[in-house]
Amino acid sequence: EGSAEGWRAEEKMVRVVGQDVPASVGLRVRMMAGFKDQGSGTVTNVFADGGYCSVAWDEGHVDKVLFTGQQGDYYLQIDEGDRPGGAPAAPVIPDDAAPAKGDQPPPASQQPGPPGVAARDQQ
Repeated sequence: EGSAEGWRAEEKMVRVVGQDVPASVGLRVRMMAGFKDQGSGTVTNVFADGGYCSVAWDEGHVDKVLFTGQQGDYYLQIDEGDRPGGAPAAPVIPDDAAPAKGDQPPPASQQPGPPGVAARDQQ
């Protein structure tokens, strides 16, 4: 009935930056519960051996000092996204930024049939 029960009741596991995941530039984050919701943001700088960092929020402003272990305080969690399974914890390159795919075959995972069959048939 303590706070640990509340976390387990959540559909998504909360991964605390600086505790469960080291703070690193490019990490996609959100504020922990209990702090003002800033939406999603990206870590832009890490200081004091990961003790605090700066975050550029998607809505436009920057927080320069958010604790990720400094003085035992943790302000950030990994942004898991709204999709099942969560969003990647690193920046994602948009599809329109990928090289042209015209002459490249699709990955085996997108070809019809069971995975690996095409490769075995060619041998």
